[in-house]
Amino acid sequence: MTVLHFLILIGLTLNLLGFLLQTSINKKRSVTGIVLVFVLAQTVFFVAGFGLMQWLDNFFDGYNNVLFRSLIIFTGIKRLVQFYNKRKSGDSYRVDHLLDAVFLGVALSMDALIIGLAYGIKQVALSWLVIWVILFTSLFGLTGMAFKNKLKPKTGKIIDLVSGLLLIILGILVW
Repeated sequence: MTVLHFLILIGLTLNLLGFLLQTSINKKRSVTGIVLVFVLAQTVFFVAGFGLMQWLDNFFDGYNNVLFRSLIIFTGIKRLVQFYNKRKSGDSYRVDHLLDAVFLGVALSMDALIIGLAYGIKQVALSWLVIWVILFTSLFGLTGMAFKNKLKPKTGKIIDLVSGLLLIILGILVW
């Protein structure tokens, strides 16, 4: 795995940090439980995307590099659109129950599905990717929960912007 692969996975999982800084969480909820839900959702969707693209790989033969770049850039653009919409509306989220965390974890994991599809094209070893997705998601999830009350929600929106730009730039630079 190259440095660019690590940066793409960081760009993917930074979304969780930005999200948690903008979310109101019931103090009675377990930090570990909420982060675990997000880690499981990110990992499952990433592996599902990877497996689906491995299965469909023969249909895209010859277009692998273009499709890989397009999926990474698409994810970055999607994040920028979300940033712009949140900036205008000022939306925030609430997690009062663990079920709320499950629904939000699934919603946030659509990007993991797309990035998993991209890596399924590149024939990269799945085991290392999964380990890094789990590590980065856990790291950013725990960081978000730890600094949630110390940083302003605007910081989370800036992180969303940075992760979107990072994915677009990496999608252009990769291969």
